[in-house]
Amino acid sequence: PDVNVNRTLASAQALREWLLTSDESIKSINLYSFDVHTRRSWMLFKQVLGPEIKVGAIAANSLDYEPKQWWVSSQGVRSIMSETIAYLYAQVVSLKV
Repeated sequence: PDVNVNRTLASAQALREWLLTSDESIKSINLYSFDVHTRRSWMLFKQVLGPEIKVGAIAANSLDYEPKQWWVSSQGVRSIMSETIAYLYAQVVSLKV
């Protein structure tokens, strides 16, 4: 489906639907995501897939700034600030799911 908002949540829900109809017996997954987006993705996938499927997370390092010193670059500050807002939003929205 065409999704413009909550794409990460929609991806987790689509995976859950596939797992429910698949003949595969998957007990765990590793989620590979971009840098600061990983924590939010991990939270949403764990919530949607529930206790039946263990979810791990692997974060790809950013090439735009030094993650351990994100505050010294404009790109780092923008990434952290926008993802912090998105994470908080996801927590509020996930309470309704």
